[in-house]
Amino acid sequence: MPILSIIIPTKNRQMTALFAVKTALTVPSDDIEIIVQDCSDDDALKHDLQNLNDARIKYYFQNDPISMTENWNRAYAHATGDYQIGIGDDDAVFPEILEVANWAKSNGLEAVGQTEPYHYFWPNFPVRHIKNRLLLKSFAGNTSSVTDLKATVLKRSKICDDGYGIDLPMVYHRLISKHLLQKLISVTGKLLDATSLDVYSSFAIGLLCKDFTIVDYPFSMRGASGQSNSGRFVVKKDKQHFDEYKYINYPDWLPKIALVHVSVAESIYRAFVNTKNEALVSNIDKKFLYASCLLERPEEKKYILEFVDKFLNESERAEMFQLMAEIKKKKSRYNFLVSLETVDRYIPFLKVYRKIIGKKIIKLNDTMEVLAFHKNYVKEHNIKLNLPKM
Repeated sequence: MPILSIIIPTKNRQMTALFAVKTALTVPSDDIEIIVQDCSDDDALKHDLQNLNDARIKYYFQNDPISMTENWNRAYAHATGDYQIGIGDDDAVFPEILEVANWAKSNGLEAVGQTEPYHYFWPNFPVRHIKNRLLLKSFAGNTSSVTDLKATVLKRSKICDDGYGIDLPMVYHRLISKHLLQKLISVTGKLLDATSLDVYSSFAIGLLCKDFTIVDYPFSMRGASGQSNSGRFVVKKDKQHFDEYKYINYPDWLPKIALVHVSVAESIYRAFVNTKNEALVSNIDKKFLYASCLLERPEEKKYILEFVDKFLNESERAEMFQLMAEIKKKKSRYNFLVSLETVDRYIPFLKVYRKIIGKKIIKLNDTMEVLAFHKNYVKEHNIKLNLPKM
């Protein structure tokens, strides 16, 4: 049994998927496996992977029309590692992931996360001001623990925004022990469910996990390309993602709208129900949910207001409209930041945008360039992985 499974489900993004595999191949060990589950229109990626000539790659192709969630379920079904991590086909892993996995095993840890100091946007990302850019925030290499995961679940499930954070374990960019993944399957009957597998897994695993350690150092990295969900949602093509699902089990209080907030709410709901924590569903703030739906889909106003009238009382409706004003202000601030970034592009020495968001912005063309940058960056700043004995 290998120490580590790096799992890369993919669909019709052969170029970035090949880079994802190449980053995984930088892990300095034969004691790993790289699972590539391909549901693309054709198996063109197979030949590219064969040319890499590395026995650690295990390629599986099945191109029947399935959802992203089911493709991830298929991918994880092949994994045998003591610790397993899923990444997107436009993401990357760093060589240090092996050191973290060995440390987790020697200390019997259930799950290890990271502060995610890197985030890369491919050249075809649809937002001009961040495409082919690496966003970097500083990191120190230390570790911390989330001591009360249920409290974190309750806090993060209240607002159906991005749905998850670095403070919860999940299959996406976290090292999860095989034992914990098997426990999830035993309790719920399947590994992943719902329209957002990362959100679902963060809340489902969060309710089952006893210990979660976070490393302030990147061992993998999220990427975003033009055809990723990040790219789709930014240009309001959410429907493409929802159309992959033949059946979605909407609760009666959730509008059937192709919107990221709806996906997050549905996934949190499904995680609570599947783990037999139905009582926690009432924690989801419907006021924020409906306010977000009204702002993002004004053309569906009449339909959304039917839910507002049915599931919110008079005072809650008043609070919802106040929330709408607050959300609008946040959007205005975001648009202002984008305009500042444009200033940074043409007058770079001002560095206004970078100072406000607290991140460095580096122009890089692909994820292998990111790995090369990372190697030099940690050396230049003398950053070490400080993994304590526990």
